Amino acid sequence: MKINHSVSKRLTQPLIWMAFCISAGWGASALMLAQPSFAQADSLRLQPGASPRRTQPNSSAGAGDFEVKEDKLQRCVVNATDNKKKCTDVVSGYGQIVSYGTDLYSQGNMTDAERIFRGLITAFPKEPTPYLRLGIILERQGDGEGAIEQYRKAIEINPKHAVARNSLGVTLAKQGQLSEAIDQWNEALKINAEYADALTNLGLAFLQQGKKDEGVANLKKAQELFIKRREFAKAKQVEQILQQIDSRAT
Repeated sequence: MKINHSVSKRLTQPLIWMAFCISAGWGASALMLAQPSFAQADSLRLQPGASPRRTQPNSSAGAGDFEVKEDKLQRCVVNATDNKKKCTDVVSGYGQIVSYGTDLYSQGNMTDAERIFRGLITAFPKEPTPYLRLGIILERQGDGEGAIEQYRKAIEINPKHAVARNSLGVTLAKQGQLSEAIDQWNEALKINAEYADALTNLGLAFLQQGKKDEGVANLKKAQELFIKRREFAKAKQVEQILQQIDSRAT
């Protein structure tokens, strides 16, 4: 990862946006982002006792729109002759539907993934994960305001959802609301003091504010945690940022 802008008393905007791309994440547990992403393990909140065997999306499974009916994901087609809708079950159970929608997202199928998570919100309005996932999808589609709304809903349901707070912070920062973004990252770290993605974002925000010592300290801690978690690609990215800071400071 290249940083072409100098680091002086205050870091330039391009550096902070580039690094935000590595630190947002789907999640905290099973799925992932670096711009908010589905990938971190703690963002996947299954219902108690749920540990589903994943059913991978099958592109040859046929046409039709996905619909969530109670705890079933269905694919429905309207017959052109009699205008009747015929639905076929795809997977059953909240956790399986979350996984299926996430896999579609990972394959780049934003349209169907969005439809599934909106359906999950209707069927399971008290679960924070569908709001988080929908927020990430909207973020990817360039709808920052829509993403912020979904992240806030996830946080309203679960104020201790560190991943939702981190993702909200990233989107707020992209819109120039750095102070509120910092508040969200601080809240995420109160929930999980070893949340490396939030530490990275907070460190970059401090650098953006000219607080070099605090920024570097947070980045170094984040790097150590990434290594501990064997997330070596993220650790390397943070290392490169630190190297650039050192080289520009001398």
